[in-house]
Amino acid sequence: MSERHCPSDSDSEPDVIFDPELPPPVDYSYILCGLDDPSAHPHWRRFEEYAAYVRSITGLFAFDGPRRLELWEDLGRCIAPAPLLPRLQAVSFRQDRTRRKFAAGTFYLLSDSVTSLEYGGREYHNPAIRSAILRAFCYAEEIQKIRIPMQPWEDMHTFGDHICHVEVIPEIESRALKYLAKIQHLRSLSLSLGAIDLADGMLTYPRLETLDLKGHWGDHTALLNITNAPNLHTLSLEVLQRGASAQMFAKYTSECLNAVSTRLPSLTSLAVRMNSSPPTPLVYSIGAFHRIVQSTFQTSLLDVVRPLLPLHALRAFTLILPNYIDMNCSSDDLLAVSEAWRDLEGLHIHLWDYFTLKGLINHPGAGERPRGWPFAAIAQLSALADAAPAPDGCDPSRGS
Repeated sequence: MSERHCPSDSDSEPDVIFDPELPPPVDYSYILCGLDDPSAHPHWRRFEEYAAYVRSITGLFAFDGPRRLELWEDLGRCIAPAPLLPRLQAVSFRQDRTRRKFAAGTFYLLSDSVTSLEYGGREYHNPAIRSAILRAFCYAEEIQKIRIPMQPWEDMHTFGDHICHVEVIPEIESRALKYLAKIQHLRSLSLSLGAIDLADGMLTYPRLETLDLKGHWGDHTALLNITNAPNLHTLSLEVLQRGASAQMFAKYTSECLNAVSTRLPSLTSLAVRMNSSPPTPLVYSIGAFHRIVQSTFQTSLLDVVRPLLPLHALRAFTLILPNYIDMNCSSDDLLAVSEAWRDLEGLHIHLWDYFTLKGLINHPGAGERPRGWPFAAIAQLSALADAAPAPDGCDPSRGS
């Protein structure tokens, strides 16, 4: 493991000393009394039994916190190197209003059994939070999954040899994408996109298998066009709307799906969801939804998915669009899809109601089907695939 510095209690500086809106604190000190070896206490076995039940903790204090946290520091020092919570797997830190010093007792609850770490809030550029995350890795070196409320930093790849899943809450900056590419074992990545700087060159994620993106059509397309991810098999695109006509949205859709097909030919699962408004946390950074599309654009299922037909390994496809993209579905469309995606196991298509308040509230729940959508479409798709002539060089007995 690469050498790293564990922040001390004095490494962080306070950004809020006193907040008059906070209720007056009620706190009590807890003191560990008695034997130097707590495990010799007659009720220690009972403590171990209860401690072994703890799998996850939410709302932990990374800074300051109640004085009772001192108990865990005292107890942890006494029984070290044994962990206090030997089966703890997931930890979520709360958003702290004050940051005078680390809550040392909190970190004594962590051990190498922890594999998931989350830090709440929206502190996008706060160095104190970075210090808290680094300190957590000093106590829990086996963490595999992290969710952070700030931009990734340049040497982020050095403090966790087991990190394989990263979720970044704020809009990712272009330079931070390169920092993430340095994480050696990265297999899953969840990002919120802003403007992508194409001048930064290609990004290579050699082990990435799952990619979850949120952003506008153009941002998705830009990132995909500079991404090299040879092992990616699962892609989810959550698309936010920006001012344009229905025809322009159709154009953006086609450009993005072309990029998907060109850059990620080995995809087995693809989900494309077009939203009416930014989901949390993007609502804070992109703004509220304004209904600006007044017209509709008529098209067919085949025209929409045509760029994706070369994805012959596709096994699951989800498409959720607003109904200003007025999509028709015919048996010929399903036949073409079945011939291209012969391994397809799941096909889910919804058009949510963009033009009514009900549609905005309930989307993307129970949506309408494309015009002409056959009853039991999946069964029909399977039947059409069985009846379709096999392409040259393919076994005609191969099912869908």
